[in-house]
Amino acid sequence: MSDLTIPQLLALNPDELHLLPTGWSTIAGALTSAAGDADRANRRLPQVWSKGQAAASASGALFALGDDLEAAENATRQIGLALDAYAHGMITLRRRALQVISEAEDAGYGIDPKTGTITPPESGPGNMGRPTMSARTLLQHLADITTQARSLDATTAARITANTPSPDGVIPQRTGRGLVDRAAVEAQRGRDPKGVYAWWQGLSPEERGYAITAYPELIGWLNGVPARDRDQANRIVLADARAAIPVQRADAEAQLAAVRLALAEARTHTSTTDPYAADKLGQEEARLMTTIANLDARDSALGKIDSRINGAGDPPAFLLGLDTVTHDGRAIVAIGDPDTAAHTATLVPGVGTTMNSIGGQMDRAAQLQGSASKFAEGTGQVSVVTWIGYDAPEWDGSAAASDRAKQGGAALDQFVGGLRASHEGPPTHFTAVGHSYGSTVIGQATQVGHLAVDDIVTAGSPGMDVNSARDLHIDPRHVYAGAASEDVVTMAGPLAHNTAPSDEMFGANRYNVDTSGHSGYWDPDSDSLHNQGAIIGGQPRKANLTVEAAP
Repeated sequence: MSDLTIPQLLALNPDELHLLPTGWSTIAGALTSAAGDADRANRRLPQVWSKGQAAASASGALFALGDDLEAAENATRQIGLALDAYAHGMITLRRRALQVISEAEDAGYGIDPKTGTITPPESGPGNMGRPTMSARTLLQHLADITTQARSLDATTAARITANTPSPDGVIPQRTGRGLVDRAAVEAQRGRDPKGVYAWWQGLSPEERGYAITAYPELIGWLNGVPARDRDQANRIVLADARAAIPVQRADAEAQLAAVRLALAEARTHTSTTDPYAADKLGQEEARLMTTIANLDARDSALGKIDSRINGAGDPPAFLLGLDTVTHDGRAIVAIGDPDTAAHTATLVPGVGTTMNSIGGQMDRAAQLQGSASKFAEGTGQVSVVTWIGYDAPEWDGSAAASDRAKQGGAALDQFVGGLRASHEGPPTHFTAVGHSYGSTVIGQATQVGHLAVDDIVTAGSPGMDVNSARDLHIDPRHVYAGAASEDVVTMAGPLAHNTAPSDEMFGANRYNVDTSGHSGYWDPDSDSLHNQGAIIGGQPRKANLTVEAAP
């Protein structure tokens, strides 16, 4: 294993790292051309020289040369690929280390980048108001980065060695282990999570570390990959996303300044310019202002995720999915480790939810986790996942349609299957909790796939696109519905998504809800929160039910 240190990582030059694979790619291209020349010469040889032992020897030599050239091209290209992944991976890890150090310094720590020496914050009134970071958290972050950097360093060294001629000049004919090909990772997307888990377990620790660092945007979304590994990959995605926002904002601000200058000019000289110029520039100004506002909202959301997963509180949080590119964005955060929890719940939000809503959704998940933990035996027994893993409808006509519920249902089914596949020890007791349109997503997940949950809880549901609890392919006694007073969604929803689960005709249990409106189901100290916690924590008899479902 490599002995790379944080100071050595910080000393790497990103510009020089990017140049590493360039020469190897050039050599590989030249070897490909030479191998082609040898092949063409060998095919033409019999036409001019086919008789005698010398002709046979010449043909054999050309065959051997062609094989050697192809082997050398393959080995050289593999080294170039390894160095390319090494460069991108080390640059990302270096950026993460700099971010951690910056946050630690803001919290009052002193860190010498040349020696790695850490000086704890001084106590006293001078540090009042500083952001907090425990020494344990700081050391864990740096240890995680060091482990990944060493793994990538060792894997890359092994890959180069495997593709280097032996002391007697023999060129490797095949690629060795150590480099996980991007195509191999992409091939896992959409697979049965059990198959993904088996593939992941079949990789060596070095290969897993390499894949996490080289392809974090892929590994972070693979259902079947363990939670801690997904978390490591998505932390890289998070660091990259946060680092990109200031650059994007500065670019948008520069464009906005230029547009406003042109707009002022157009308004001053209306008689000599395009009469529509001011209108066009005004529209562009509004677009750029919206872009900046969206970037600020995205930065705030990412900051909340960062704070949650890096907080010193218990239980720890895990980032199981992050996508800042697709439409409104995606984010999946677990409060508690779902791979070891005895009780796991997935909270599926509804109408109007985007990645920028993650702060409130994580708060709800934390409330549920705390409530359920009171009913579970032992500590660390409950994990609640806030799952913004689909494109939720807006407050418009899209909420009345089922298209997004079907897409979300398929994704949710895969996600739950992934947590089942990677869970350690006895199977976890799994609850799907759906708020608003999120319950419609759960309903569709039971139809498009086999949603592997033990209990289903709805809150403020407009309907689940089925007529009764039995249609969810689960014992109705394991379906629990709640509807608050003055929740207009439960009143209007059935017009589009069939019978509301809280309707007596649906045949589900109904738990008491003492909150009002559409968003208060997780108010602290409420009976509604208590009841959901009891169900998630495996103690449904301690929930206050107003109606009990028939067998």
